[in-house]
Amino acid sequence: MTGSPGSGALAREYVEDVVRSGERFVRSAAGLSEAGLRAPSGLATWTRGHVLAHVRHSVDAYLWLLRLATAPPWARMSPCLPCC
Repeated sequence: MTGSPGSGALAREYVEDVVRSGERFVRSAAGLSEAGLRAPSGLATWTRGHVLAHVRHSVDAYLWLLRLATAPPWARMSPCLPCC
């Protein structure tokens, strides 16, 4: 990492790292057969496919958080929702 703590550059580097890791993850998972995806994982009641889906959605969540951290303050506010 070359950016300084608290800088947008550092957060962008993290985004790039997460994207690269996600791409490696997808390439590795692509090698699994249908039977491999349906096989049990090390987690009770979870197949390997369940674990892959969970990790994949975690990548999306990390990217959302990192991009939110680099967004301008006005973009971080959620719109007011009408009451009732």
